[in-house]
Amino acid sequence: MAATEAGSDGSKHPMTLFYKALSSRLSKAISGQALVSLFHFSINLFLLRLFSPHDYGVFALSFVLAMVAAAVNNALISTPLSIYTPVIKVALERREQEAVFNALNGLFIISVLILGALSLLSFDATAIPVTLFICSYATRQYTRSFAYARLRAEIPARADALYAAVGLLGCAVSITLYDNAALAAVLISLATANTAASLLEITQLRDAWRLPDQLRALGSYRRLWPQTRWALIGAVTTLLMGQAHAIIISGSLGASAFAPLAAGGVLFGPVRVVLTTWQNLSKPQMAIDLDAQRYSQVMRHIKHTTVVMCAALCAVAAALWLLWPWVHGLLYSEKYSAEPMALIVSLWTVITLFVTLNSPASAALQALADFKVLALASVYGALLSTATVVTLLLLQDPASTLFGALIAEVFMTAYLLLKLNDRMQLRT
Repeated sequence: MAATEAGSDGSKHPMTLFYKALSSRLSKAISGQALVSLFHFSINLFLLRLFSPHDYGVFALSFVLAMVAAAVNNALISTPLSIYTPVIKVALERREQEAVFNALNGLFIISVLILGALSLLSFDATAIPVTLFICSYATRQYTRSFAYARLRAEIPARADALYAAVGLLGCAVSITLYDNAALAAVLISLATANTAASLLEITQLRDAWRLPDQLRALGSYRRLWPQTRWALIGAVTTLLMGQAHAIIISGSLGASAFAPLAAGGVLFGPVRVVLTTWQNLSKPQMAIDLDAQRYSQVMRHIKHTTVVMCAALCAVAAALWLLWPWVHGLLYSEKYSAEPMALIVSLWTVITLFVTLNSPASAALQALADFKVLALASVYGALLSTATVVTLLLLQDPASTLFGALIAEVFMTAYLLLKLNDRMQLRT
């Protein structure tokens, strides 16, 4: 173990190599994700003021549904791709495994399209734009993860820049033509931007997109299923844990009631983008380093990342506290003056803090392929969140339901940190 920890060549400490490899890719990815984050943040703030609470609620709920599709894709396809293929040493075997994931991703997108087609029976005018947006969002999740699995972070960075440019142009044209009735056009613009970004990634990795020569090759996925089924359970229940308030409030009271909660969460969108980017980049690198038994280095990296991210979030929270009268006047006073926006934003601040605390531990457990632990944590968290949201909605106003998400995230953080510490101690 000592030899492994010290580095095989004796010239560089593996921790130095870990940081150098990951920080280089992270800087490239962040450069692209910063544009995406700035674009999403700006368009949300603009639409928050332009759209009616109902239309903004539908817009926000479309992102929730897209995240559900992306989470299922991530559990069944993107995460296994990220943690299993980077450690395959033989190039031919790796390409064959990648081809299986390509085929599975195609089947997944077709399934989402079929579900979207069935939703047309509701005769909702936004059903088609929402379906296209969800499909494009999930597809982009896969093509981005593929580039990260190949350790080519510069490719998603370029695609992110294209997404922001196409999305900005499309949304500007949509709003100019349709003004405050631009919901469907905006969703189609974002779907077009996601599709353009995915096509760029596909073009940049031309050799990676082959399909299996025979359908029976898909049978190789069976050996991953014992783990990925837990990943699927974890993905669905994690979203339920964090979005129980969105689903229950929208389903029982309508999109207008959900809109103020979504409006408060907009301020923390950039933080979540950074966390997602870090996870997507870290999982392949962690899988490689854990395969090489560099456990203590990975733990030190997790602790360092957690401290840096939490410090950054605290700085954001302090700025919001100091600037709150201006923020409230600019964003919420016109259409949400009757809502307890200070409470909503405060709750989102604390929720995001605990998401930040548990995100690195979640990435490490995914890299360890310990999906059962993650699934059980999110199942318990989802039960806590759902029960709390339903109870509070019966007794209080919708804003109080965010306490359900907070309680679940506190539990998730404690559970994952304890389990990760146990797993790493067993290996060291």
